[in-house]
Amino acid sequence: MKFRRLIIGVIALLLAVGACKPPTVPSTVGQPLPAAIQILEKARFKKITVVDTHGATIAKSKYNDGYLVSAQDPVGTKGYPSSTKIKLTVSETKPTPTPTPTATPTPTPTPTPTPTPTPTPTPTPTPTPTPESEAAPAPALAPESESQSEENSEEAEAPAEKPSSVYYSNCTEAWNAGAAPIYRGEPGYRSKLDHDNDGVACEKRPSRRH
Repeated sequence: MKFRRLIIGVIALLLAVGACKPPTVPSTVGQPLPAAIQILEKARFKKITVVDTHGATIAKSKYNDGYLVSAQDPVGTKGYPSSTKIKLTVSETKPTPTPTPTATPTPTPTPTPTPTPTPTPTPTPTPTPTPESEAAPAPALAPESESQSEENSEEAEAPAEKPSSVYYSNCTEAWNAGAAPIYRGEPGYRSKLDHDNDGVACEKRPSRRH
C-alpha cells in the first residue's frame, strides 16, 4: 500500500516539474506573418512585436498585407518563459509577375516592286519640204490687132496652098462656075477669096450689080 502511494507521488512530481519547465520558442522564419503569429501563440508566446527590414513597426491591421518572416529573436530551446517578447522581422513579398507572352511580330511582306514601263519613243516628225515658189507666169503679150491675129492664126493653121490649075479671080466667077463655096484644100481656093479666114471662100453669092 505504501509502495502504491510512492508511485503516485513520483508521477505527480514529474507532472509538476514538467508544468514548470519553460516552453520552447519555435522558429517561424520563412513563414507568412499570419501563420507565424498562430504558431507562436500556440506555444504560449503572446508578446509579439513585428517590424520591417528598416525597423519600422508593422501594425496588426497590416499583418495580412503579404509579409514573410525573414528573422526572429529569440528562437530555440533555451527554455524562455511565456512572458518573453518575440521580435519578428518581416519583408514585404511582391507577387511574382505573370510572364506576358511576347507577341511574335508578323513579318511584313516585302512589297513587290512595280516594273517601270519603258517609255515609247516619240517618232521624230519628218520635215515637210518647203514647196518651191512657182515661177511667175510670163506676162501676156499685148494682143495684136484682130485682123492681124486672125490672119496669123489662119496662116499658122492652114497648110500651104498647093498650086491649082483652077483659078477664080473673084467669087462671082466661082459662083458662076458652080464651084462656090470653096473650102480650103479644094481647087480654086485662095486666101484672098476667104475674107474672114474661116477656111471657106465665097460663102455668100455676090449680089448682081444692075
